[in-house]
Amino acid sequence: MHLSDIKQLFSVRDIRNAAMGGVVVVGGLLLAGLTLVAHRTGQPRLAGIAAGLSLIFVLLILIFVVPPLARGASREASQLNLPFDLTLGGAIMLALIAIVGFSAWNTGNNLLFLVLSFLIASILVGFIAGRLTLKKLDVRMRFPEMIFAGEKTPVYVSVANRKRLMASNSVVVEVRGTERERSIAADELEQILPSLIAKRLVKPPIVTRTLDYFVRLPRNSSVESMSLHVFPRRGKFLIKDFEVTTKYPFSFFRHRRRLSAKETELVVLPKIDEQIPRLGTAPSGSGQMNLLRRGSGHELLALRDYHVNDDIRRVDWKSTAKVGDLIVLNS
Repeated sequence: MHLSDIKQLFSVRDIRNAAMGGVVVVGGLLLAGLTLVAHRTGQPRLAGIAAGLSLIFVLLILIFVVPPLARGASREASQLNLPFDLTLGGAIMLALIAIVGFSAWNTGNNLLFLVLSFLIASILVGFIAGRLTLKKLDVRMRFPEMIFAGEKTPVYVSVANRKRLMASNSVVVEVRGTERERSIAADELEQILPSLIAKRLVKPPIVTRTLDYFVRLPRNSSVESMSLHVFPRRGKFLIKDFEVTTKYPFSFFRHRRRLSAKETELVVLPKIDEQIPRLGTAPSGSGQMNLLRRGSGHELLALRDYHVNDDIRRVDWKSTAKVGDLIVLNS
């Protein structure tokens, strides 16, 4: 693989961040090794300096390396069908459990053990309740046949809760799909990379759109809502499946569940040009000039013989078949 091929796959910013992250990680490892060697050889001053520099490199790793890795891991996790992911509140809760558990084990204080049991019970109850919330849910979506870019489009979402004993609360409904069948750079990737790697990378990214938020879904019932969505640009959106998510009840976990959907192609038409007059609006001075083609006329039953310059789309084919001559529908 040549340098030009690498530039086609990655931007200059990606290469720069990767190089910077590699330098920071290698420098931190070298300083950690130097600290260990200085301790073993009896050089406390050198060990202290190396330890201080290694701490600085740890901070640089936390600033420059960890956030891009976390964002990449989050994107990869969103593509997978994981049943849940940990929220910030859940991470804080787990940290509190670890701190209180260590303190209780170290001191033997019964009050700390009581607090620890309360924390563990809270996170277990929240996890079970969140999983039960998404059970036995069915999603349906209806949208108009004509969708224009930049225009508000009404989308109807219906969610059925088939549970007989339990309602579902705080449910977010999303639709997942792709905007194209293959990646834009599919041909270049197949030429540059091996077939096994290219086959995975040419898949188009999954795009997720939030449809609506349902505060409560009563047991054994269905709820339908209408929300307005604006599609920013023209194109296609191939619906793959639905995804229902919830953070109920304590927001420690974000539970998700994928629901199958009929693969439908949603076509977004180009944005309406405001300079073009809309239907039903007649320009000033209309009716003062003669046209070169025949008008619709006022014939009985709105049927008449075909004349030159008549629009071919006005031909009534049933009447034409009966009479044997071209018959035009006036209106």
